[in-house]
Amino acid sequence: MSNSERKMTKRICIQFAAMLAVALVSCSKETPGQLPSEEKNTQVKITVEEEQEQAFARTLSSSISENKELRSLLKKQALKQFDNNNDVLYHQIKDTRLSNGKTVRDVLLSHWAEGEEKFREIEANLPLLNIFLPDMSLFELGSDISWDTEAPEVGVAVREHGKGQVGLFVAGNLVSHIEDGEIPAIPTLVVNTNKRVKVASSARAFNGDVKFSYQFRDPVFDGSKRQQARNAYVWEAPETDLVDASSFNWQTREVIESVRRGNPAGQRASIYYPHEADLDRTVNEQLLRFRISKEAYGLISDDIDDPRLTGGYRETFRQVDASIDEVISYCWTQGNYTFVFEVHSPMQSGGSEVTRMVFNVTPKQLFIMNPDRERRHPTWFRKTRYRYRVYQSALSPRWVYPAQLNTVTATRLQGPWDLSEYALSKKIFVSEFDESGTVTKTQTMSSEFLVGASAEASVKIPIIKQEVLSLKAGGKVEKKSSKSVTHTVTTQKKSDDLGSLSLFFYDPIIVSADGGKYELFNISNGTVTATFVPVKTSRY
Repeated sequence: MSNSERKMTKRICIQFAAMLAVALVSCSKETPGQLPSEEKNTQVKITVEEEQEQAFARTLSSSISENKELRSLLKKQALKQFDNNNDVLYHQIKDTRLSNGKTVRDVLLSHWAEGEEKFREIEANLPLLNIFLPDMSLFELGSDISWDTEAPEVGVAVREHGKGQVGLFVAGNLVSHIEDGEIPAIPTLVVNTNKRVKVASSARAFNGDVKFSYQFRDPVFDGSKRQQARNAYVWEAPETDLVDASSFNWQTREVIESVRRGNPAGQRASIYYPHEADLDRTVNEQLLRFRISKEAYGLISDDIDDPRLTGGYRETFRQVDASIDEVISYCWTQGNYTFVFEVHSPMQSGGSEVTRMVFNVTPKQLFIMNPDRERRHPTWFRKTRYRYRVYQSALSPRWVYPAQLNTVTATRLQGPWDLSEYALSKKIFVSEFDESGTVTKTQTMSSEFLVGASAEASVKIPIIKQEVLSLKAGGKVEKKSSKSVTHTVTTQKKSDDLGSLSLFFYDPIIVSADGGKYELFNISNGTVTATFVPVKTSRY
C-alpha cells in the first residue's frame, strides 16, 4: 500500500469495538425464514454474486462521487424506508430520470468499463441488488438524515470475494480493506442483497432487460403500512364530538329526530309531553358520555392506588412499533379510576331523589395518550430501536361512554322528568373515588318548581327567559316558584371533588344534525363535561 493510500485509510477509518462485516449479513438475521432454495446455493454462485456486487460497488462509487443529484436521490429513496429499513432496491430506481434526462442506469453505465452486455448480466443475476444507508448516530458520526449530499466524498462498502473482508471504495478506487474494529468516518453506502423482499415475477424485454416485481417476505417489512402523524406514528383515532344516530334505539332516534328542527329550548318538553298533555313515562334521562380534562390529571392521580404516569419509557428493538397497550403498560401504573356521579333531583315534597352512578375507567379509556416516539435507525451493529414515553402535557381527553364500560351500575335516572314532582333543574356532583372513611357534605341551593303542577293541570315551562311554553292538560297554572333545597352528598374522605354540573329542563338536546350524525348539547364546569339525553325505553 502506498503512503497516500495509508493516509486515506487512516483518515476515513476509526477504531471501534465492532465489525463492519456484520452489515453485509445482519439483515438476513431479521428475516422470518429462509427459502429452501437459498439454503442450497453453491459456493460458485456465491462467488459470482460477490464478484458482481464488488464490480457494481466500484461503479456506484464513481457515479455518486461525480453526480450530486444521484447522491440526493439515493438519500431520499433510502429515507422512504419502503421495507422499514434504509434500503434502496436498484431495480426499482434504475429507470428514474435525473434532471439531465439520463436514467440512474445511464449514469452508472457511463462509469462502467466492461460493456453494456456485462452490466446487463449483473442486473439479471442480482434481482435483489440493494443499496443500504446506515445510521451512524450511535457512534456520534452523524445520522442518515444529516448526510450532506453536497460533499462528493462518499464511501461504498461491499464484501470482498473469498476474503471474508469488506472493501471500501471512494471515487471508484479501492482505498481500504476494513478490518475488524474499524468503521468508516465518512458517509458510506453498503451494497448487499436485500433480505426483506423476494422476487414475485420477472419478465424479459426484447432488448434483453429484465423487469422484476417484488413482494415482502413478511408483512412487518411493508413500509407503506406506517401511518404518519405526530412523532411519525399514530396509534389511536382522533376524537369526535359527533354522535352517530345508531347509538340510540329506534324509538329514541324517532323522538329526537322529531324535535331537532324545532325550538332548541323546547326539545325536552316535546319529548316528555309529546301531546301537550300527558307525561310520557317511558322516557328518562341517560348519562350518555363524559370526559375529564387533562388538567385534572394531577388531582385524580394523587392517591397511591390511582393510575399515574411512571415517568419512564418503553424501549423495543424490532421492526414494528409497539402497540398502544404495550406503551401504556410501561408508562402507567396499574389500576382504574373510579368516577362517581350523584344526580340530585329536587322534589316538590322536599329533599331530593338521588341516583348514584359509579364507573371504573382505565387510563386508555379516559385519555388519548399521544406518546412521544423516538426512532433510531438500524446500523451495522444494531437493529432498529424505538423509544416511547407518555407526557401529561400530551394527553387529550377522551369521551367515555358509560354504557360501553364493563360495569353493572345504572346510566339512566329512575323515571321520567315529571314537572309535577321535580324541579326544573338537576344537580350533578362528580368525584373521583379514593377508598377511605366516609364524609358527608351538605349544600343548600335554590331550585325552581312549577306551582301546582299536576297531571291534570296546565304546565307552563320556561323556554327562554322571556317565553313560556303552555302544555294544556285540563287545569291552569300561571306561575312557578323558587325554594331552597339541601343536597346531602356522601363521599370518601380522600375522594377528589371534581365539582358540580347543572342540567336544566329547557337545555337543548341536539345543537345540529348532519345526516346520521348529531352534535349534542354538553354541560361543563371546565373539569368535567357531560352529555345527558332523554332515552325512550324500548318495548321490543
